[in-house]
Amino acid sequence: MTHMEYCAERVLQNGLFLERCDDHSSTPQHSHNYFEFVYVLHGRAIHYAENKKAMIIEGDYFLIDINHSHSYQTATPNENFTLINCMFMPSYLDRTLANTHRFNDLINRYLLTINSNSLEREPTQNIYHDTDKKILFLMQQMLYEQNDDLRERAEILRSYLSCALIYLIRNEISGNDNQDIVSFIKNYVITNYSRQISLSEICKNVNYSLSNVSVLFSKHVGMSFRDYLKRVRIKKACELLEKSAKSITEIANLVGYVDPAFFYRIFKEIMQVTPKEYRQNLRAPQGKT
Repeated sequence: MTHMEYCAERVLQNGLFLERCDDHSSTPQHSHNYFEFVYVLHGRAIHYAENKKAMIIEGDYFLIDINHSHSYQTATPNENFTLINCMFMPSYLDRTLANTHRFNDLINRYLLTINSNSLEREPTQNIYHDTDKKILFLMQQMLYEQNDDLRERAEILRSYLSCALIYLIRNEISGNDNQDIVSFIKNYVITNYSRQISLSEICKNVNYSLSNVSVLFSKHVGMSFRDYLKRVRIKKACELLEKSAKSITEIANLVGYVDPAFFYRIFKEIMQVTPKEYRQNLRAPQGKT
């Protein structure tokens, strides 16, 4: 019996089965006749779902619909990742859902009487990030309760699972909260790039978790906060070099660099020329270097 067959048997027997998958590696394309709620505990990987490709990182979570195919590929060779998988039949939540085969149908019939037609996207086609660790707490509690022999175990598990699904749905109803956080930080940088700012300062001011926001920002923007700040500053420096007669030392100060030598190094790292060469190239007659 393969591991997938073992999991399917446990889900069929109990209606729900959770497992922590440590040192997970690439997994071939497959599908299930049950829902799969996945939480990325550590590491990162590339997730393929219904021909869509996405990088998943620590703190991400998502739901795989019944009979929807998906697979995992390690982000780099020799890199593993850890998942918590919560596999469940619709009937585990409520017996009347036995013939439910899509998550949107489950939403309409079970979760807060929400109309799935009011959602911009199907929740099973999105990846969410657990910024406040609420989903992690619920997943860990479910893992703990699954190993408990108390008679009320099933009711407790059902309650935790319902909460996790409602949080997932709430992300769609309230809009893309993660994107709002990223947009706020980007706007903050554009407004305050001339000051000595840091991501930890921003997170402290708005009560965000630094570690979570750092990962979230990198994922959405494609670079770290530090690299984004450098690029905003150098872009502003280029504008000043083009449109003003200010000295390079003055420009360095205006874009947030106290040390001109450090400014020179960062500028050349990004623009491949020094600030002086950049200004000279702008003033050179067309066709000459």
